[in-house]
Amino acid sequence: MLPQMIETGKQEGIQFSFGGKVGSTFDSHRLLYYAKQQENGEKKQNDLINILFRAYFEQEQDLSDHQVLIRAAELVGFNPNEIKQFLQSDKYKKEVREEINQSQEHGISGVPHFRINDKIELSGAQDPQQFIQAFKKAGVNV
Repeated sequence: MLPQMIETGKQEGIQFSFGGKVGSTFDSHRLLYYAKQQENGEKKQNDLINILFRAYFEQEQDLSDHQVLIRAAELVGFNPNEIKQFLQSDKYKKEVREEINQSQEHGISGVPHFRINDKIELSGAQDPQQFIQAFKKAGVNV
C-alpha cells in the first residue's frame, strides 16, 4: 500500500515521508472543529486540513505538538495567542469525542474515510479508479 501511496502522491505533487512521530491527533481534531466554528469556517477548516496534512505527511511534523498546531493555525489567519489558550483549554473536547464515538458506531476507525451521497463509503487510501466507480454507484455523473 505504501509504494502505491508514494507513487500516487508524486503524480499529484505530494512528497510523502513517513519518518515522523505518530501520536495523538485529538487536539488537531479540536483545532479543526474550532476553525469550522469561525467566520468562513468551512474554508478555514479546509485550508487548515491541507496545512496539517502537509506538515504530517511531507514534513514529518508531530501533530500532537501544540507549537505545530499553533503555527498551522497562524498560516490560516488565526491569532497564535488565542490558539494557544484554546489548546490549553477543554473547549470542544466533548464535541470532538462525540464525533469520534459517532464515527466508531458507524464502523469508521481511521482516516481517510469518504462517504459519497450517504450511499457509498470508502476507507483508506484508494486508487482514483475506485473513486470513479464509487461516484457512479452513488449516481454521480463522472
